[in-house]
Amino acid sequence: MTLMPAAVGCFVVFFTDQPNPFTMTRTTFLLITCATTAFASGQPVFNADPEPNDHFQDAVPLTLGVAFEGQLNVLPGDIGDIYSFVLPDDGVLLLDVQCEQSGIMTDQIAIRGFALMDSTSIMVPMAVAAIGNSGVPAQSNTEISCMKAGTHYLRVAFDLGSTNTNAISYSVTATHRPMAFANDVEPNNTMATAIPLAADTWTEGRLSVEWPNTDPADDFDYYVITKSYTGPLVLFTEVAAEYANTPDELFEFNVHNADMTVVSEGDGRVSSGSEGVPVADTAIYTTIVDSGIWYVRVYNPPYYGLCYRFSYSSTEFLGIAGKSEALVGVVPNPSDRSFRFTGADIRSVVINDAQGRFVDRLSTDPSPVWDATANEPGIYIAHVFFSNGTGSSLRLVLTS
Repeated sequence: MTLMPAAVGCFVVFFTDQPNPFTMTRTTFLLITCATTAFASGQPVFNADPEPNDHFQDAVPLTLGVAFEGQLNVLPGDIGDIYSFVLPDDGVLLLDVQCEQSGIMTDQIAIRGFALMDSTSIMVPMAVAAIGNSGVPAQSNTEISCMKAGTHYLRVAFDLGSTNTNAISYSVTATHRPMAFANDVEPNNTMATAIPLAADTWTEGRLSVEWPNTDPADDFDYYVITKSYTGPLVLFTEVAAEYANTPDELFEFNVHNADMTVVSEGDGRVSSGSEGVPVADTAIYTTIVDSGIWYVRVYNPPYYGLCYRFSYSSTEFLGIAGKSEALVGVVPNPSDRSFRFTGADIRSVVINDAQGRFVDRLSTDPSPVWDATANEPGIYIAHVFFSNGTGSSLRLVLTS
């Protein structure tokens, strides 16, 4: 078919839980100003979408990872296409978008907008994609972060209030990037609902997965530790953030005593990764030396989707006299596959079996890891050597 005369235009893609698109108001959408260009004609690059699909009850199911194609303003009154999909887990929706129009662009790039809205039609972060001209598709890779698992709708449409009559065609491939760690058991956002922790075991959780929005937002997780030894409390952490601009942000592990008094204010701030890639860190609470009951509050001050895992050791951490920062620990312990050593000034680690026979040597690394998968279950001794010439030993338990 021949396209109608075209000018540069914009359209918006909306995510919503709403079954009725007509409940959305103009103020719900981002207004995008578009410039016009010279008129032209040609064939659409991408195939037409199944019609009718202009209302949510007619939404076309799409499959994640499989491209879907469509056209707008080719058929009379066809100003929006609606699709549905199921996000299998919390995470990020990655969008590979190609879009073209017949015509020549002048001084502006046409933009596609993406929005995620909850059942009350609240606008959330958007992503944009360009429209190519003269039948040459423009490609954009973008994403929507902090999405919760469940059914969502995707609407491809011109912006509300637009008088643009251009015909365009598009292709979109939507894929899912799940969060690196599993969710914690809710509710656990107060000390009264704190989750009991086992020593030397990874505990996983998520914070601030916001869309659709919830009230109250999940920005706190609480856990309770029964500390059986005297000495500093050390938490080994791995934290991943969904957004790309977050590696310098800090993530808080604050510790409370049984009287609900914060005893670690200013401590326990650890680094977070970005784009779903975890960063390992260690929080050492040198003032928390007594055995007993302690509470950990995991807090996400920047308010974007984070996932984490952490462990605390049941072992009193070893140090060098007069040098309190030279603490060393191993986590998890016991373990069925690997042991990670964390501490200051580690030069090397030598692993022996229970009979004192040499097993392995770990080279210098800020956090050496012994991969024990090829070894028999049992007791092993790790001899940790520091850069000042001193050393300490730890008992490792390798399970089957």
